Amino acid sequence: VGPYYIDKTPPTGTIDYNPKEWVIDEVVLEWNFEDKEIGFQKVTLPNGQTVEETSSGTYTVYESGTYNFEVYDKLGNHQTISIQISNIDKVNPIIALSQQEIDNWTSNNVEIAWNCIDNESGFKEILLPDGTSSKLATGKFIAEQIGTYSFVAYDNVGNKTITSIEVQSIDKIKPTLKLEQNTQEWVNEDVIISWEADYKQSGFNKILLPDGTITKKKSDSTNAEKNGNYSFIVYDNVGNTILKTIEITNIDKIAPTVTLEMQEE
Repeated sequence: VGPYYIDKTPPTGTIDYNPKEWVIDEVVLEWNFEDKEIGFQKVTLPNGQTVEETSSGTYTVYESGTYNFEVYDKLGNHQTISIQISNIDKVNPIIALSQQEIDNWTSNNVEIAWNCIDNESGFKEILLPDGTSSKLATGKFIAEQIGTYSFVAYDNVGNKTITSIEVQSIDKIKPTLKLEQNTQEWVNEDVIISWEADYKQSGFNKILLPDGTITKKKSDSTNAEKNGNYSFIVYDNVGNTILKTIEITNIDKIAPTVTLEMQEE
């Protein structure tokens, strides 16, 4: 009877991976196993596939995580050899946007603050609404008018996030004013000037009339007693103004004159 050998030792080996830096797509695992006693038999890969009598090879992974290889020798001794992969980044960065608080309306610019976070490959840059970019993870952008402002954040492997914010409180638009006189014909009485004001955003506030008085009426009329220029100023609720002038030239309140001459006989 020949000698007997006892083998209770499972196969051993190493698993390496490439690339080592952050990537967005995949990592290749390079495995190399051996059994110095009865000999290597098979390996069960992380996907459940079994490879017979092949002690080395590659396995491609597409997500970060733990990958287990079950290795066996020819007597059935086995163990699990694992590797942790943590350099695959498929997570988009986070953008937090906030805008300056405005109670109602303003004729000033509004600040939009951004804060970008990326806990994996790291924040790279942010594309701002005006087409410029910044390497700063936090900052402020000046909005000059109402509208939608979109920001695009990128991490170091190319993942990106688009986030938008709506600015609705800026009013830099002048109100409008329409002036009309009731007649263009010559008259010997007052001419009536009617006005009609309008606004786009923050709302109508008041009108300064040619005589220096102020009215809250968007539309009404006033009398022109003589020829001349009559100016009106309209204000909206944030101070935008428009000045319009109408010239009256058709009032004639001057009585004609008569010259009498006596003829000598």
